[in-house]
Amino acid sequence: MIGIRREILQASEGSKASNLTSLEAHCRNQIFLKGDLPDLKLDLFHISSFRRNYLATLSRYRALPESFSQNPINRLLFAQAHTRAGNLQEAKLVLSRVDPDSSDVANNKLGMSAEIACIEKDADALEEFTDRLFPKEQISREYFRYRSLLNELKKGQVASELFLKTALTKDLSPKIEATVASLLAMHCDRNRDFSQAFAFASQSGRALLKMHTAVDQVALADRVIEASLHSEVHDHGGDTRPVFVVGMPRSGTTLLESMLMAHPQADGVGESPDPVAMIELACHRLRCSLSELHLKNDAPLLVDFATEQLSRLHAAGAEGDRIVNKSLWLDRYVGILASMFPGSRFIWIHRDPRDNLLSCFLHYIGAAQAATVPELIKARLAHEKLMRHWQSRYPGRVLEVGYETFISNFDQEVKRILEFLDLPYHEACLHFYQSDRLAMTPSRDQVRQPINSNAVARWKNYEPFWEEVLEAFPAGRVSIPS
Repeated sequence: MIGIRREILQASEGSKASNLTSLEAHCRNQIFLKGDLPDLKLDLFHISSFRRNYLATLSRYRALPESFSQNPINRLLFAQAHTRAGNLQEAKLVLSRVDPDSSDVANNKLGMSAEIACIEKDADALEEFTDRLFPKEQISREYFRYRSLLNELKKGQVASELFLKTALTKDLSPKIEATVASLLAMHCDRNRDFSQAFAFASQSGRALLKMHTAVDQVALADRVIEASLHSEVHDHGGDTRPVFVVGMPRSGTTLLESMLMAHPQADGVGESPDPVAMIELACHRLRCSLSELHLKNDAPLLVDFATEQLSRLHAAGAEGDRIVNKSLWLDRYVGILASMFPGSRFIWIHRDPRDNLLSCFLHYIGAAQAATVPELIKARLAHEKLMRHWQSRYPGRVLEVGYETFISNFDQEVKRILEFLDLPYHEACLHFYQSDRLAMTPSRDQVRQPINSNAVARWKNYEPFWEEVLEAFPAGRVSIPS
């Protein structure tokens, strides 16, 4: 996005979220010293946008003075936040009111319109916007994503695969290579060419690791667990609306969230990273690591941040007796979230690791811990250690749900989950797939279908290539290392 203050733009282009966290802390300090100045409000709005923190972006846009809110760039960022939140009709309405005052703004508007058409799989709209956005071939992630989908919608999978294979012969950056190879892996998987699917997924992971430094997930889990043992448990009182759905990527979190969102007394904010952003900001302000934050979980700052988070839910239009958040990688934050929101509940959904890790491996997750098979194994072990720990530490607040049981005994599991959340049983939860709500995850197509077992035991198709995972998780069981 163009026209944004240089420091914020430079921070957004870095690989570390800590750059933007530091800038947000600086802006907040300036507000404390100088007052709630319009320029500082604008900076915070831009920071939350670049962090992809759509809950904060929507809230902060509405707090901007009209002179800023009517600016074409800021309107585009507002539309982008609506898109990330799955509010596509609102995003289209905002875009229709953007009057480009430069070619850059016009291109950004076109790009956002193409992204919405891509999400909706509207072939004609996608073709129109893509032709205008890319009148000739361009080496960019968006170009290959849009053109490959267009080929698939207009000409079929064979044409799309040929296009993507040709793209891989070009000189691509690691991020673009990872994206293209991942798209090819999914094409080959659908065609049941499992050997090629595994090869392309491996190529995608190797490219991804060129961009990210892998972190020892098990060691990180151990540090968090050790620190939390010395912190006070807060498990009563406060706002009871927050519900956090916790699980590995591709473990059934979207399905579970969709079921809950069908309930008339529930609402949600998708994968909003707002709570995680607040925790990272707290670490920065208190000058401590995530694990050390557990020793400060009674700090007034966390209470203030929790209050701010709850006010954003209202500002974003999230209402209901329960408000669901299913942000990725929440497992490491459960202890802090439990203290920030002592009335909250957590639903832990897990899936046979042989299927779960395969789905992560084939899809573009975009994180180092999901790039290669060894890293995925470590991530799954760390996830199990953390969630078993939180389960024992907050026994009345963490409900365990097995994906396979959830889909095979759906009616009874729905009743059990609603009872845990003190929500009355409602038939709409059984027909979640009829909802108009759009899930902004790779699972969006699956949750538009009735409950089924199509994703169970898919790992058997990859058995010749999946020895490492099968050895790590015999019979699909996770044994926690000491």
